[in-house]
Order: sequence, then C-alpha cells, then structure tokens
Amino acid sequence: MPERKEDTEEIEQEISAGLQEITMKHFSSGNSNPVLRIDRKGRVLYANRAADFLLEHWGTKEGEEIPQTLLKDMKRIIFQQNPENLEINTGKVTYSLVLKDCPEDGCLDIYGFDISYRVQAEEELGSRYKRLEELVRLKSAECMEVNERLAKEVIERQRVEHIFRNNLRFIETLLDSIPSPVFQRDLNEVYVNCNESFARQIMGLPKEAVIGGSFSEFQKKVPKELADIYYKHDRELIQNGGSNYYETRVICADGRTRDFLFHKAAYRDGAGEVAGIAGIMLDITPRKEAERFLRKTEEKYRLASKQTGQLVYDYEIEPDIIHWAGAISQITGYSPEEFMQVGLEGWIGHVHPEDRKRVWEVHEMCMKNGGKFLEDYRFRKKDGSYFYAEDSGVYIQDDFNRVCRIVGVIKDITESKLARESLERSEQRFRMITEQTGQLVYDYDVQNNSNYWVGAIEELTGYSFEEFQGFTPEVWSQHVHPEDREKAVRAHFECIKNGGKFCEEYRFRIKDGTYIYVEDSGIYLKTGDQGIYRVLGVMKDITEKRLARQKLQESEERFRIAAEQTGQIVFEHDHGDRYIKWVGAIQDVTGYTVEEFIKFDNAAWANHIHPEDRDRTLAELKKFQENENKFRTEYRFRKKDGSYIHLEDSGIYLRNEDGNIRKAFGVMKDITEIKMASEKLKESEERYRSFMKNFRGIAFQMDIDFTPVLVDGNVEEITGYRKEDLSLGKIDWYRIVYPDDRVKLFENREGLVRDPFLFIEHDYRIVHKGGKIKWVREIFQNVSDSMARKRILQGAVYDISRQKEAEESLAKIEEFRKKEIHHRIKNNLQVISSLLELQAEKFNDINVLEAFRESQNRVSTMAIIHEELYRSKNNEALDFSAYLQKLTEELFQTYVVRKGDVDMQLDIEEIFLGMDTAVPLGIIINELISNSLKHAFLPGMQGKISIKLSRTEENEGNKSISNITNNIGAKSSIERNFQYTLVVSDNGLGFPENIDFRSTNSLGLQLVNILVEQLEGRIELENDSGTKFKIWFKDPYHSSENLSSTKGEI
Repeated sequence: MPERKEDTEEIEQEISAGLQEITMKHFSSGNSNPVLRIDRKGRVLYANRAADFLLEHWGTKEGEEIPQTLLKDMKRIIFQQNPENLEINTGKVTYSLVLKDCPEDGCLDIYGFDISYRVQAEEELGSRYKRLEELVRLKSAECMEVNERLAKEVIERQRVEHIFRNNLRFIETLLDSIPSPVFQRDLNEVYVNCNESFARQIMGLPKEAVIGGSFSEFQKKVPKELADIYYKHDRELIQNGGSNYYETRVICADGRTRDFLFHKAAYRDGAGEVAGIAGIMLDITPRKEAERFLRKTEEKYRLASKQTGQLVYDYEIEPDIIHWAGAISQITGYSPEEFMQVGLEGWIGHVHPEDRKRVWEVHEMCMKNGGKFLEDYRFRKKDGSYFYAEDSGVYIQDDFNRVCRIVGVIKDITESKLARESLERSEQRFRMITEQTGQLVYDYDVQNNSNYWVGAIEELTGYSFEEFQGFTPEVWSQHVHPEDREKAVRAHFECIKNGGKFCEEYRFRIKDGTYIYVEDSGIYLKTGDQGIYRVLGVMKDITEKRLARQKLQESEERFRIAAEQTGQIVFEHDHGDRYIKWVGAIQDVTGYTVEEFIKFDNAAWANHIHPEDRDRTLAELKKFQENENKFRTEYRFRKKDGSYIHLEDSGIYLRNEDGNIRKAFGVMKDITEIKMASEKLKESEERYRSFMKNFRGIAFQMDIDFTPVLVDGNVEEITGYRKEDLSLGKIDWYRIVYPDDRVKLFENREGLVRDPFLFIEHDYRIVHKGGKIKWVREIFQNVSDSMARKRILQGAVYDISRQKEAEESLAKIEEFRKKEIHHRIKNNLQVISSLLELQAEKFNDINVLEAFRESQNRVSTMAIIHEELYRSKNNEALDFSAYLQKLTEELFQTYVVRKGDVDMQLDIEEIFLGMDTAVPLGIIINELISNSLKHAFLPGMQGKISIKLSRTEENEGNKSISNITNNIGAKSSIERNFQYTLVVSDNGLGFPENIDFRSTNSLGLQLVNILVEQLEGRIELENDSGTKFKIWFKDPYHSSENLSSTKGEI
C-alpha cells in the first residue's frame, strides 16, 4: 500500500533534524578553512562561513545542488571508498579540497585549505628555474657554435693541404709522362725543375743531377752559331715577361743533332716579379726532313702537272711569289714565261669583274682562317675571251696559325659549266611543272643522306624552297605526327632493307605547327647486292579528302548505330555488281555476327528463306521489280541456330534512265511476335465463339477510343441492364463501376491502348441496376479486326461475387484460427510462468530465486507478444510501441523499483513488426532493461532508463557493414538495408570496462548476442556516460509481399 503524504513529510523532517545535529556536532562555524557536507544527491547540507566563497564560485548555496562535475567526482569517491584531494582555483584563492565519504551519515564531507601562497611560490620558483635553464642553453649553444667553426677551419686546412700535395704529385707525374723535354730555371740560370725527358734525352743525366745544375752545361749542347740567339731570347723574356717561340738545333745526349721548336715563358713569384723561365722543347726533326724532301719533289710535281691539262700554283706569302706550272699555254694562251710574271694582283685582275668581289672575299677569309678554297669564276685568256675556271686550293698555316703558303689547281670547266647550266634550266622547268601539280616530289640520295625536293613546297608546307632542301629523313621523321611516326618510319626502313614501293598516309607538321594529311608514295631503287641507292617519290596533300572520308565514315557510323537501334536490318543492293551492303541489328535478328552476314549475297539470302516460302517470295519480288518502284513481302527466314523467324521485307527500287533497276534500298523487320500474337488471337476468337455458347459472363469488343462495338453474353443477369443499352452507348460502363475502382480501371485500359501486346486480367466492383454491389473479373486485350488493318479492344466480364464471398469467409475463419492459436500460446506461457513462481517458493538461495525471476520475465515477454497479437486486428504484425509500454510496466513491477528513483523514458515510433522479429526483440529488450535495473544504479541512487525505436535513415556513405557484434566503443555507420534502430540506455554507473559483453558468463547477454545474430542485425555498446546499447535490424515481414495488395485486384 502506498504511504500517506503526511507520513512522508514527517520522516523527511526527522532526517533533516538529525543531519543538522550531526553537522553542529562535528563542525565549528568559526573555522577559518572551508568545511562543507554534501548528501548523496549532491545537495549542500552544511557550509561554514569560510565556505561561502567556494559556494559563490560554484554558483550555488546551502540547500542546493553542487555542479555536475563535482558531483561526478563525489560519486567516484563513494564508489571507490577512498578519500581524494582536489585543487580548486577561484581566481583569487587556490584551495586544496579533501573529499571524505561518511557512509554512516549517508553524506560526503569536504575540508578546504588555502594553498594560494604555496601555489604562488611554486610558480615563482618554476619561472626562475626556466630562466636559468634558458641562460644555460644559450651559453652552451654559443660555445658549441665556436667549437664547430674551429673544427670546420681545421678540416678545411687539412683538405687544402691534401689537395696541394696531390696536385704537386700529379704535376710531377704529368711532366715525367710528357715525351717532350720540359725545364724550369731561376734568374741565376740554375735548373729548379725538369722532367725525365729533358734530363735523359738532352742532358744525359739523371733528373736529380740536373736539378740544381747550371744552364752553362746546356749551352754546350747548342751549336755556337745558335747560342747567341738562344741567350738573346732568354734575356728578352726575363726583361719583358710573356712568352716566345723559335726553332734551333740541339746536340742530344746520344750525340745526334736534332731540330727543336722552343716555347718559353717567364713565370713570376708571389710579388708579381719575374722569377725565372719555364719551357718545352718540341722535336720537329721529322717535319724539317719532310720539308727538305718536299722541296726536292716539287720539281717533279711541276713537270707532272703539265700533263694534267690544269694550272697548278704554289703561292709563298712572304716572298709574295706565285709558282705556276701545268698546261699554261693550253688554258690561258700565255707562254709559261709570260704567265710566271702574274702575281696575286695579276691573278685577281684576270678574274671577270662580276666574279671578282666574291672570289676576293673568299680568298681573304681563307687567309684569315686557313682551310680550303673552292670557287668557280670566269678567267680572262690572253686573247681577251673568258673561260669558266674551277679553283681549288689549300691555305697552309705555320706553327703560329698564320697562312704561309697556298697550293692549288685551276681547271677549265667551261664545257661542264655550260652542261650544268643547261641542266639547271631543265630543272627549273621541272620545278615549275611540279609546282603546278600541287604535290611534293623528292629525290633521296641514300649514300649521301641528302634529299632534293621540288614541287608546291611553300604552298603545302609553308617552308621556302631553300629551307625545305635541308629535310633529311631524320628531319622528315620529326615532322611526322607522333602517333603516325612509328608506322611511317618502320615502312621506310623496311623498304630501305628490301626495296620495292612505299605508300603510306600520315599526318605531317607544316611550318605553322599544324598538321596536314599526306599520301606518300615512292619507289626504292636497288643496284645488285649494294642495296638501295636512291628513292624517288611524291607527297600529296589529302587533308580535304581525308576529312571528307572521315565525315563519310562518321555519317555511316551514325547510320549504322541508328539502324541497330531500330531493331531492323537495313540493306543496299547494287544490281550492277550484285553487292549487298548490310547494316542494323543483324546479330539480334539473325544470330549471325556482322562479319559473317556482310558476306551474304543474293543467293545466300534466298537460301535462308523457308523452302515453303521461297518460290512465292522470289516470284513476288520479281513482279515488284517489273511493275513497281516499291516492294513489300513476308517470309520465314532461317537464323544461325537453325530456327526460323517471320520477316517483313520492304523497300524501294532506284532505276536508271532506261528503266532498269540500279539499286534497291530496303528494311527487313522481325515480325515473329506479331505473327504469333495474331495466330494466338485467331485461336482465342475460335475458343471464344465455342465458349460463348455456355458462357455465363459478358463478352465485348471496343474501338481504340472505348466505343462499344460488340456486347454479348449474360449482360442483364450480371448488370441488370439490357445488352442493347450497353452496345448502343445508352449506358456507359463506367457509370455502373463502383466509384472507388474507376480510376484504376481507367489507368489499366489506357495502358492497354499504349501497349498493343499488353494482356490485362483484373477484378473490380460494379453496382447492379437494383443497387447491389457485385464483384466481376475482366479480361482485356488488343486484337486485329478481320482485315488485320485495325486494332480493337476485346475482353470478357464475369460475375465472381460468390467466389469473393467464399474467400472472405475463409479469411475470417483463418483469422479466427490464428487468434485462437495466439490465445492458447499466451495461456500456456502464463501457466509456465506460474509453475516457475511456485517452484521458486521451494528455494531460499537469492541467486536461485533471481534465476527463476529472470526465466519468468522471459516467459512473460513472449506471453505479452501473443496476447497483443490476439487482441490486434492484424494477426501477422505486432504494434511494438504498445507492446513496449506493457513490457516495461511489467519489468518495473517485477524489480520493485521505488517511485522516483528510476525513470523510464520511451521514444518509440508507431511500428508494426512481424512475430518472427517481435519475439527475439522483446527478449533482447527484457534482458537489457533487467540488467539496467539490477546493476546500473546503487541503492537510493536516482537515474533514468531510455528506450528509443525508430526507422533507419538511408546512408549512402556505407554499403557494407558486417552482421556481427563490434568491439566496445567502435565507431560505425548503418548499412542502408537495415530498417530499424533500437537504442536502450541508462545514465547509471556504466558497463564494467574489464568485461567484454560479447563473451561473458551472463546468460542474459549471451541471449542478447544470439538473438541479434538471429535477426541478422548489428549491436554496439557505448560506455561514455552510463551504458548505451544500439541495435540495428530488419524485419522480413516488411521485406516480403505480405503488405501488398492482391495481384490483379483493384
């Protein structure tokens, strides 16, 4: 029985008075430190005067609750049963709070101590310590930086010394490896250094014996007449610095006298003063001997040159003398004595005035740089006439790179020049002709890797004639488009290897960077086993032709795709060459691939016509060809798999001026389905006529606009109206259709009009003329009239009212049977629950009694479900929101929860679940609520339990979530095929962190995991503030067709 309100108030007053007495006993208001007492709910029971500052900081006062953060700390201390210290900074004062649990008094005592000075001192000390650390760090860094610089300087100095020693060893090795003698001596004419060649070859002494020796020893090696010159050059170098060259003869250590070219240079000390002389001696003995030999042979050459029919000249620069030899009189008309007087000025004076400047400029350039001279010019003979001369010479330089001599030949090329001019005129005419062709003509000399190009070069490429002559095969390949280059170059080298003809199309880059399509055709000329020696060919711009061809291909491709989409075969039959071009849905219609079918000629096509249709079809087509410009016929055609389809073959003939057929364009369409439908319709009509003799329904036909054409059958018995009223349109059929069914009937009939192959069978209600509502079944379809030209709507209506009544009676019996089953199951479960309760009275063990109570709750959970299904109008689905209300009330009564301690909050949508889902889900909720009531709250502790059941929103971001339980605290998303979310939570002590809810000895949690897996669902645990279980699941009842309307019923 509930307590009276007056009794409750008296008890609370007694408790308050007792607490005040205890508080006054233990605490003194004169204490300078804060002292507070807090009850289990966080309410301030007592605070001395020193604690007012803390209460003001917390925003509370005596008799009110402390902040939530402090309340959580208080609960933790109560749970751990150990005192704990906390520091509270109020801004001006810092307190150290000692929290002590007083279970005998049912409260928590808080003792505060002012530690502001200690905290301030610690902060000051910390600040000074940091400044000292920073000072030490800066000084250490400064010392480390100095040490690093010193270490780097030492390493760099060692590196430089190492390099210097290596360089010295390298120079010494290099000097000893030079075969020419090298020496170095100071101003006192003492040898400071030399190489092995100087010591052994010149001095005949070891290198160590020469170094430190006097220059006077070397003077003995030089002939006396040259010693003075040698000494003079050395004095000039010491006085003026720089370097000099001169030749002299030296007696070597082997006693032989050799010619040397001396190259000496003065070297300076650190102060920039001349410190001595370094030199190298080049042995020119072979060259000197060759010069002497050359002078001996010159005379021989002069005699031989007369026999060449050419002028040979040898021009020595310093004496400025030209030595002429050869066929002087024959070429110039001058006698040899006369022509010997012709010098450089005389020679240039005999050059034709129009050629003189060009020839002289080339001569001066060769005088400056040396090299070869090769020019053609006109030269004046003694009689004043001119001949064409080819002048080829060599400008010889001395050791100082100065031209000292010119040797050459002048040849009369008058005849070859005239022939060449004639050839050039011929080539000019050829160029002009090829330019008019609009093409490029090329002549490639393989041996010399040179190309000669003529034709419309600038017109096609944008390059000038001169620029394009430099296009070798390598340059040509770089101008071929990268995508075409490999193909073109491979074809070129294949022809280079094997000869033959070259013909390729590729894109070629012109001067402005754009590309043109060219057709390159050439022939590779071969000489025996020597390979290709020449390539002749033509390049033609085919850009417009190529673009036109691409457009044609694109047009044909579009036509082919369009033809394929029609589901038909389109053909073009050329009667001249008997060729047939096929496009369209070839494989869909015939089963043949496009590659196979395009090989079909007229004979192959005729061979695929059904033997029974072949003669008729060919005769019809022949008649069309003789008299018509259009044709249409039908026949059966054999597919690749051997089966036959019905084809409609239609098209037009294009005739020449003489009337003969030039081409035929046509379409072949598969009409097999239409044929079969037509045959089925005829069979249906025959069956209909036979059926109508005994048919108790209504048969009808309508135009496409639903105007009655024929109404027959038992019209008056079914509708109450006469047959003539409906057939003549006096009574509109829609008038007698039940109003709620008219819209769906209209939509079905409109669909029949849109789809000529649609077949409809549906049920709906009509209102009899007498007012009675009847159920009828209507069958509706499209058919053709007797001429197969017009589509009409045909159907039948018959009365199924008795059938519907029987179905409703059976449905009521089935519903009653299911309710009775649920009622009996509920009663049996209640009996089991009562038996468990009676059996529990025999035991005193609390654990055994608890097990019995849990079993009772599980049985009651299932019993409530069957009771709700029994009371519900729907025997298949349960109103789960109402069920949860009743289940939670039962659980609260079972666990005798004190009023006001634990609140139950339900946030549940109106959801109907199938029994296969409701039973395991109810047991899951029973176990989770029971766990919260038993373990989440300490005695006297207030709390809240929440249940939320809702439909799941679709989540596009996650499409693959496993149907197994997750780890505690795992973050996850909802798989989009889950329909519902269940959340059971409490704000109690929370789930123990050392226990895995998936593998525990608790029977209740084992049942939860098993049943979640049975539902193919997913469960997660959150343990942030209290305990929260989240479960996602789906209901097979709503995934099936149980909720859909009966097929065909309006």
